[in-house]
Amino acid sequence: MGKALVIAGAAWATLALAFGCTGSGPPALVDTNVTPSPTAPVSAVTPTVLPTPSLASPTPACTDSATAEAAASPATVQVIGGTTAGSGVIVSRQGQVLTAYHVVQGHTLVVVLLPDGRRAVGTVVAGDEATDLALVSLPLQGLPALSWAPEEPPPGTRVLALGYPLPSARGLGGRPTVTATQVARAVEVGGQRYVPLATGLNQGYSGGPVVDLCGRLVGLVLARLAGGSDLALVLAAATARPVAQRLASAGPPSLDAERTALAANMLAALETGYLPSGRYVAVDAGGEKLFALHGICLDSPDSYCQKVLFFLGTRYVGADTLRPSRSILDVTPGQTPGEVVVHYANYAPGDPDCCPSGPPVPIPYFWDGQRLRPGGVPPGH
Repeated sequence: MGKALVIAGAAWATLALAFGCTGSGPPALVDTNVTPSPTAPVSAVTPTVLPTPSLASPTPACTDSATAEAAASPATVQVIGGTTAGSGVIVSRQGQVLTAYHVVQGHTLVVVLLPDGRRAVGTVVAGDEATDLALVSLPLQGLPALSWAPEEPPPGTRVLALGYPLPSARGLGGRPTVTATQVARAVEVGGQRYVPLATGLNQGYSGGPVVDLCGRLVGLVLARLAGGSDLALVLAAATARPVAQRLASAGPPSLDAERTALAANMLAALETGYLPSGRYVAVDAGGEKLFALHGICLDSPDSYCQKVLFFLGTRYVGADTLRPSRSILDVTPGQTPGEVVVHYANYAPGDPDCCPSGPPVPIPYFWDGQRLRPGGVPPGH
């Protein structure tokens, strides 16, 4: 009870436990000092401490953390929208993934890395800004999925939070990190029901599942305490589950021919070891589309390892350089049909990764009907 009173008396704010990019440099998967707000600020709202719902029938005791982790880990995924990485949870064997809306906001296609090593391109079905929930559909079947807990855990109950924290330090993909903690008494903030955790969680956990020791979904990590605290708030199943059902009823959006080809090209980029950053162009090239996708090396979490991959339709036709670049600022359409311009950062000797001092160098790439032709040599190559 004492802990619940301390939490209830604190100021509240929303949290994006993902990370993104800020500043004038190239977008990159790096930690920042700026935390985006996924929903309207609620710092002026007084949280209401709610009673624990009474149970119609007792639930069998769940006391085995190892069993819960074994059930939840295969259903916990990393979700990447452009250069913002968060976590998610598979809630249907047919490939439905719940995640944080702010992770996928502004994207139709997102990258999903599964803990078994598979890589997929998912379609954002729908999002709910008020709760910061979004639903992503994967083109995969027979996936491990979590079911919802039948009731909210009482204060003091042990739970597990799963996710992918600090990707810039730990890299992308792999098995999720598991944090054992306890829940406090539920609170209501802005009309949403939250369950506070007794433990702080690092960036990257946003959208990840919290499960009881039976391995059932209690809610998703979507908010935290304000005032410098990193104690996490879990959007409770009582709020999250009906929203998830409503999002699922929307059905996946239909993709036009360009987005369908883009999804195939994003997957091809992933399979060659490059994470599509969300920056791409598609230009007409003799009756076909020439796609230029900016990618970041999957095994380089500091992101200073980049390429532009070219596809004619869905056929890979080459990259801008044989060796990855240190930093690529932009990819834009050229002045003539079949032309793409790649804008490179220009590093002087001794420049740190963050701060190239030379003027950007634009290099055109042209599809001549048979092969990709560069119009110059990028700086540093």
